[in-house]
Amino acid sequence: MTSAEGETPRVVADRYEIRGELGRGGMGAVWCSWDRVMGREVALKEMILPPGTPEEQRSTFHARMRREARSAGRLADEPGVVTVHDILDVDGDPWVVMQLVRGRSLREEFAQRGPLPVAEAARIAQAVLEALRSAHARGIVHRDVKPGNIMLADDGRVLLADFGIATIAGEDEVTRDGSRMGSAPYMAPERLRGRSPAEPPSDLWALGAALYTVVEGRHPFLRGEVGQTIAAVLSESAPPPQRAGALAPLITALLEHDPGRRPTAEAALALLGSGRGPAEAPTPPTGPGPAPADAASAPGTVSGPGRGGRALVTAGAAVAALVLVTALGAYLLSPERVSVEYARYSADAFLVDYPRGWEQEVHGDEPPVQHGWGSVDFVPPEGAEEFPETLMSAGWYSDPEHEDPVTESSEAWDSAMDEWDVADRTQRVLDADEYTDIPRSWGAAVFEDTYTGFENAALRMGWDQDPDRFSIALQIHVSDGEGTTAYWIAWYGPQSERRAYDGIIRDTLESFTPRE
Repeated sequence: MTSAEGETPRVVADRYEIRGELGRGGMGAVWCSWDRVMGREVALKEMILPPGTPEEQRSTFHARMRREARSAGRLADEPGVVTVHDILDVDGDPWVVMQLVRGRSLREEFAQRGPLPVAEAARIAQAVLEALRSAHARGIVHRDVKPGNIMLADDGRVLLADFGIATIAGEDEVTRDGSRMGSAPYMAPERLRGRSPAEPPSDLWALGAALYTVVEGRHPFLRGEVGQTIAAVLSESAPPPQRAGALAPLITALLEHDPGRRPTAEAALALLGSGRGPAEAPTPPTGPGPAPADAASAPGTVSGPGRGGRALVTAGAAVAALVLVTALGAYLLSPERVSVEYARYSADAFLVDYPRGWEQEVHGDEPPVQHGWGSVDFVPPEGAEEFPETLMSAGWYSDPEHEDPVTESSEAWDSAMDEWDVADRTQRVLDADEYTDIPRSWGAAVFEDTYTGFENAALRMGWDQDPDRFSIALQIHVSDGEGTTAYWIAWYGPQSERRAYDGIIRDTLESFTPRE
């Protein structure tokens, strides 16, 4: 949000003048701001929760944001961490004042360029290891080290960002019921097994997975579905690096399954500097590679390896996965989980994976119309017992009423629920970063609703109106300077099947890619 010429600029806490939006996610926005007292540019992080968010959930998100500020604030003297200057309380909501970093994330760099030269990856590794050494010495465990949280500043600096789920020694953890704390492909085996609290070796494992990804061009454990990825992390060793050159011993050591045998940040720095310097592996240059596992693809590309047609889990692999993750909490793979093959739906407006064999019903327009809308319903084949009274939909529309996707999608769902004549409705806002990883210039929001009744839609679909239902929806806003387009994907089904669908819902939401 920028001020039009002649308008009074928005000022926060009588000090910070907002000059423009830097980025927006499912939980808030980051603003480029001018500190009138210190006479400098800063980044101002605002938390935006939709109206009606339950107080308990609001308190949890507020606590997470304050924890991020405290964690990073303890590392103010560390050049490899995004500096937090202050945390404000504005009308009961936290705002964080941070160092303004102009640049891009390692995820974005990799998505654009493909595998990085070993020497460049070694420079990034050194900076992140130095930041982790300082954090661990102060009792802070980051818990979400991944390419999307490693910033490459335009001035050449490398900084570790987003301490939002970090743990601080001596403080209680901030948890969210039913949500994972971290990104599955970058979570160490001991964390996936439920070991608590998180300890420093888990950060080192995550860095190893990130380095492997950006050097080798693929994640060592990423599989077609979340459950398969977790099973691979828990039971398999990373394939020997082929492109890593002198970085290979460090990456291999960081990905050691036994946390007690993993090097500390200090030892990893010594290992990194033990040779004459990284040598390039003898491999031919390549073009841009697939985005790392914490990223959605750039528009027009397929996200992750093999997204177009994943193989079904074999019976033996499924049993092994069940044994490996029985105690996994939110990642529990129960016998009721549904596993499917995927096909890719490609439209002028977006790309998305959907369960192979499902029928499509297309509605509305196809771009490039200047103002319009379009959608497609994905319907299970008649008689599919695994998906009773279930529907997946995706679509787009131009000129949303609100630029903010949280407000826009919340109001849109309120209207839809009124039209559907539902009752006993509760809504939960989810962390969009757990379901999609989009460019910072886009905005996203994820909501989950539970309710009874579904009369109008149930009659239209020929359903028996299962009384207890859920909906989960992701909405993404993309602006091109001339206007904004809203893209959305949603699932609808019986509450009794929600847990069984979880992996498929995550897969399809992660695959959803608007075309700009």
